[in-house]
Amino acid sequence: MQRPLIHAQLWTMLTLSLSLNGCFSAEDPSSDAGSAAGAGGAVGGAGGEIGGAGGDAGGAGGDAGGAGGEAGGAGGEPGGAGGAVGGAGGDVGGAGGEGGVIGGAGGAGGCGAELCNGLDDDCDGSTDEDFPTLGQACDPGGAYCPGSVGAYACDADGGVQCDPGDAQRARAERCDGVDNDCDGNTDEGTERVCYTGRPGTEGQGTCHAGAQRCVDGVLQVACSDEIIPIEEQCGDQTDEDCDGQIDENCDCQPGETQQCGSDVGVCSFGEQTCDGGLWGPCLGGVGPQAEICDGEDDDCDGATDEDTDVACYTGPAGTADVGVCRSGSQRCVNGEISPVCEGEIQPEVASGQDLCGGGDQDCDGTTDEDHVPTPTSCGFGACVAQGARVCRNGFVVDNCEPGDPANDDLCDGVDNDCDGNLDEDHVPTPTNCGVGQCAASGATACVNGVITDTCTPEPPAPAEICHEGQEFDDDCDGVVDEDCPFQLDDLDTLVLRACAGCHRNGTFNLSNGVTPLIGVPYIAGLTDYIQPGNPGNSYLYRKIEGTQAQSPGGGGGNQMPPNSPWSAYQIERLRLWILQLPQ
Repeated sequence: MQRPLIHAQLWTMLTLSLSLNGCFSAEDPSSDAGSAAGAGGAVGGAGGEIGGAGGDAGGAGGDAGGAGGEAGGAGGEPGGAGGAVGGAGGDVGGAGGEGGVIGGAGGAGGCGAELCNGLDDDCDGSTDEDFPTLGQACDPGGAYCPGSVGAYACDADGGVQCDPGDAQRARAERCDGVDNDCDGNTDEGTERVCYTGRPGTEGQGTCHAGAQRCVDGVLQVACSDEIIPIEEQCGDQTDEDCDGQIDENCDCQPGETQQCGSDVGVCSFGEQTCDGGLWGPCLGGVGPQAEICDGEDDDCDGATDEDTDVACYTGPAGTADVGVCRSGSQRCVNGEISPVCEGEIQPEVASGQDLCGGGDQDCDGTTDEDHVPTPTSCGFGACVAQGARVCRNGFVVDNCEPGDPANDDLCDGVDNDCDGNLDEDHVPTPTNCGVGQCAASGATACVNGVITDTCTPEPPAPAEICHEGQEFDDDCDGVVDEDCPFQLDDLDTLVLRACAGCHRNGTFNLSNGVTPLIGVPYIAGLTDYIQPGNPGNSYLYRKIEGTQAQSPGGGGGNQMPPNSPWSAYQIERLRLWILQLPQ
């Protein structure tokens, strides 16, 4: 569709603003992914100007979008009932219209409804702002002690929940210095019955059990208040060694009798008879038995049905006393075991549902094992890292940690300092390129992570230009005036100035210039002083080049002129002059 005829400045501001927030791409507004268009049209309406009932920049509930259609509409100018930028329906977009340019039913470009997760989901610059109770105190209720205080925290679904923190759960009372059952008392009823005498002596004679007391939250090792067997004392009618006989093995008169045993609880006295000066066994009485829940003092210690409660647990098999689960007890009440299992704690969640909440809530021996981490990423450029939303101490947290930024002075196409820019610290270095007349200057530049030289040589001339008295490499091949032979006058002038001072007589006489030496043999049949068309067989060329020893006829002496040899440019011009001499 055609882009609405919005004022150019307005369109630029909208695309720039939404692009910077990651919520809009300034590409073709009709594309699915490149625009933030949708059911609500962003800018415009059915018949209004820029603005409308919803305000100049924004509407009833959206960030970019409007309630009234595209920009323009069916007969109006840009603008409409939903406002110029904004609308009623979403993060980036509004509720009405079709195919709008900026806007839509749910937004695009990565922004959405704000969740409670420590992130700016709706791209408004704020984090978790739609959850005002976050961090406020709350009552965890349920299995926690009255008056417990927790705090609202983000849950795994992006909402909030009351996190109990260190709040205490109601438990069966234990000897630990804590009011486990939340009844206002600490460590009550946690003493343990104990007896360290010989087996079979508890409840006999003077012997009875004691108790291991809970002191300052620690169960004492000592068995307090117990009475264990001691050596039998004669004549006191007491069974001190707790074997059921009174004053046995004590001196007595034959036939004499005495009462023995006890009449406490279900027990009754018996009678001992003196036989041979020794008291015999206690006969005819009823001795103590193991205590059971029957309303009787079976062990004849003066207490009824003590220590006859039965441990119980009605939760799933294998979960008793695992995790948060605890066994209870069926109490002995009026001589009968109660059917109620008091004080037990069963699993708080079903097996397989022990998500991130802290503690082994399904009592299977592991904690929060059913939480499934979800992958996350963080950081920019070279600092990008991978992580996951994991369960830690009962809370879902993102463990992703960006890498450490480095200096971004490398040209490698990587955002090394993690600021969203690539290679911005590259420092250009001056460069030179080309030779001769093509020489130019430039500088290095970082392009797509590669150091590139921006220096561009000047274009060369089509052919070398001969400059008398000057040396230029016009065709930029590294050779100066390579196609320019000496003019005879120039050559004579140079020879007379440089060489004639030493060569004024004889055959190798240069005082009259070079012309008299053309075709004159140096070594007959091999070398001339100047052999037309053949610099290699020209002794003058060889001497000036310094290669006279390699000439066909050989040669000696020094390169001439000895103190100021000719330049390569001058030697090349001499070679070209000899080549073009008629043969």
